Amino acid sequence: MNCLISFKNTRSCFVNIPDSLLLQLDGPLQEYAVCVEVPMTKEDDKLIKNHYFGISGLPSLSTTCEVIEIDPVYAHVLGLADSERVYISLIRVDKMIQKLEIKPDSPDDWEIAEQNADWLEKNFFNSYRIISGKRFPIFFPSGTAITFQVMNAEPSFRDCGRLSPSSEVLVTPFIREKVTESSSYLTLRAVVENDLVPKDDAMNAPELCVFMPGSLEFPTRSAFIEPSDSFSSSPLIVCVVQLPFQWPGQFFISKSLASSYKFSTGQIFRIWPTNIGTMSSKFHLRPLNKQSSEDYIGTLVISRIKHSYLMNGMDLHIPDLDALYSVDGRTGYVESEKNIDIDSSLSFDANGRVSHTKTRDMPNPFQELMSSIELSMNFGYNVLVNGIKGSGKTSLLRSLNQKCCTSTVFHTEYISCTELNLSSFSKFSGFWDRMILKLVGRSPSIVLLDDFDSFWNSENENNELSFVSERQLQYFIERLTYLKSVKDIMIVATVQNPGKLPADLNSRFFFQQRAIIPPILINDREEILRFFFKDLNQTIPEEILRTMSRKTDGFTLLDLSLVTKRVYSELALLGLLEDFDKVMKSINSVLQGYVPMHTRKTKFVKYNIDWNSITGMQDAKLVLQDIIESPVKYYSIYKQCSLRLPTGVLLYGYSGCGKTHLASSISNAFPVQLISVKGPEILDKYIGSSEQAIRNLFERAQLAKPCVLFFDEFDSIAPRRGQDTTGVTDRVVNQLLTQLDGAEQYEGVYVVAATTRPDMIDPALLRPGRLDKLVFCDLPNKKERADFFAKMLEENQIADKSCITELVFQTHGYSYADLSSIFTEAHLIAVHHYLKKEKSFASKDIMNPTDSSKESTLDKRMSTSGKEESTRGLRNFEINKECIFSALRNTNSSISEEEYNKLASIYKQYTHNGLKSQKENNKKTGLKTRQA
Repeated sequence: MNCLISFKNTRSCFVNIPDSLLLQLDGPLQEYAVCVEVPMTKEDDKLIKNHYFGISGLPSLSTTCEVIEIDPVYAHVLGLADSERVYISLIRVDKMIQKLEIKPDSPDDWEIAEQNADWLEKNFFNSYRIISGKRFPIFFPSGTAITFQVMNAEPSFRDCGRLSPSSEVLVTPFIREKVTESSSYLTLRAVVENDLVPKDDAMNAPELCVFMPGSLEFPTRSAFIEPSDSFSSSPLIVCVVQLPFQWPGQFFISKSLASSYKFSTGQIFRIWPTNIGTMSSKFHLRPLNKQSSEDYIGTLVISRIKHSYLMNGMDLHIPDLDALYSVDGRTGYVESEKNIDIDSSLSFDANGRVSHTKTRDMPNPFQELMSSIELSMNFGYNVLVNGIKGSGKTSLLRSLNQKCCTSTVFHTEYISCTELNLSSFSKFSGFWDRMILKLVGRSPSIVLLDDFDSFWNSENENNELSFVSERQLQYFIERLTYLKSVKDIMIVATVQNPGKLPADLNSRFFFQQRAIIPPILINDREEILRFFFKDLNQTIPEEILRTMSRKTDGFTLLDLSLVTKRVYSELALLGLLEDFDKVMKSINSVLQGYVPMHTRKTKFVKYNIDWNSITGMQDAKLVLQDIIESPVKYYSIYKQCSLRLPTGVLLYGYSGCGKTHLASSISNAFPVQLISVKGPEILDKYIGSSEQAIRNLFERAQLAKPCVLFFDEFDSIAPRRGQDTTGVTDRVVNQLLTQLDGAEQYEGVYVVAATTRPDMIDPALLRPGRLDKLVFCDLPNKKERADFFAKMLEENQIADKSCITELVFQTHGYSYADLSSIFTEAHLIAVHHYLKKEKSFASKDIMNPTDSSKESTLDKRMSTSGKEESTRGLRNFEINKECIFSALRNTNSSISEEEYNKLASIYKQYTHNGLKSQKENNKKTGLKTRQA
């Protein structure tokens, strides 16, 4: 029968023949063989005419013509070509072989056969049955194939013989020539292909290959490589690309080879040359992810894996194409595109089996910090990076990881500490034992610990570790001490607050270098916003970027990323990029509705107090405007000033003079945030907690800048040092001095303090450079009292202003709080008068509270459910002059004459202008010590 040879991966020495021949069998197929006659050619008179094969029992599949299907590796051994025309016939084989002696083709084949002797003994008959005196291959489950030669057979045969399960098979060893161990193979450290490999060499190299210096002088284009983790397993055959340089003790493996076999930088390999020829084989690729199923990706893959060695059952991963395939075929060499067949009709795993995460670069403002960390690592230092939540710590480590992988020979391990479940000591110790063994085995190594402080969260208010955490700490310190003694292993860890680390870890012994992710300045914010918009393929006008950078003061890297996405979504939804005014309106809407990550737990206060409604205190208002409002509004102008601008104000004066009231209106008057601290609420009994509370206040204010820290009753927070037996307030004062005197600069943070007793405050805090301005808040004088009464009469809708002069005269020595209490008392008196007029109705309602049939007349008139009823009720309920003067008779000054004189003598030490004005007022009113 005339047939065509067709290659098919049968993984055996049996062939598939047409169904018409199978029907001619009249006995067990084990007793038959297929004789393949190849026509003689003049060009090659050495071609053997007849070949004999065992029958698999499966029909060959072809709809166009009759074919005989042969494994391509077996065909290559016999010199048969695909689609070659032959003549086939069935013959009965009666010659039974009792004893067969074979020998491997090469020492490599012998070593593989020796390692798999048990499998070979059990499965030889199932792989090879018809003996014809020619070379034949044996296929192992791993996909590896080795070739044997027939040396002798008993009894002898003319054309072919048949093996049976009782046949004895002897394998003659093929001993490798004696060579010294150093010359038999090389032991090298692998580095996954990165930017150190020249681009020209990488572009022209096969997809699955290794890069080695030419000085190693491998005699062939391929070599065996064997990973150290499994020296006893079957080695891999890969192509070798020679490099023009030599990196001592190291070689490079291609990205696809590393990804397909799960290799990583730092693994140790044994490498030796192979003399196995380039046996061509056909492969079938099945896509395992969505990207792989696209036709144009498949075309690229076929062109790129030419001249590579593939193994049956492997997962072929091309990282830069994100293509993942399962390989079905015989281990061998891909000679041309015709050897590859990609199936695009099968279903695929949408997630794939190989993760591929794209990590983008950090914005330019972070490059300097990365360079500093890289320099420290080059010196072998461990680095501790400190930054608030959302500041970019994770992005920094991931970018550092990517840079180390692409431009160094370091093995890197990124560990997210928050994602690890290491609650028990056994889990903790087991994880670090495995990790340290891996780091040491693949050194030089870098371990990147993200959120390192999450390992050591204290479980009580005294920051003490639990028993389990204490054991973990001691264990970890021992392992770190060991790593420190091992060369070329560095640690980079990120924390939110270094103070939460145990003292044993938070030392220069373990972390020789410290790095802080600083707040992002306005110019850097503009650059970062441009970077994020570019990442979204969106071009934003420079004017809009500058405006956004000014409005995002205090935002972290994460905040800027989220705001950018929200603005992008808003602009894409509305299509407003052409209209500048509408764009700005949309951006303002996004920014107003966004709260930065680090300020979401900070309690900012915003009192409903109008700055313009505060009468008097003009000097204090001017000082606050000069120190707080002007630098914020005109930032670009003040930034050019080389001198340090004042940032601290102390408001001192008599009780009730409006110090707290004025400070509370700052957040409404100026574009700043306000954090209010009431007296000793920050003091704590535990050592160090009060100082930490002060530091946290300033850090939160810095993150929310521009921000005002308002300390009420400042004398209780920072009294004179040496008077406290516990030493708590002394430490608080020292911490405040550190924060205020410039040792730690906090740009955009302003401090406003209020006190009645400036003499009780530690004098060091009142020196220039700390609380720069001391503003005296005096009792209101005649004009200020007149303005206050005029405002209050207007608010209470009293048109008759003739009583102001009398009220001013009778309220000399009153504070603003006393003046305000007059109107509070007058309001109560007016209520009582109103209730007396409605006594009959009110009495009825009070005496019959359960009578629901009629609604009380008082409730009708005082109800706010209807506008008309409410207006009529308010018209009857009013404060008149009689109520005010009646309240005045019931109200006295809250400051006694003795207290006034005492405080006046104290204030005299801090200001003279204030007392001068007091004396002038006293002369006019006839008082000796009290101000009018």
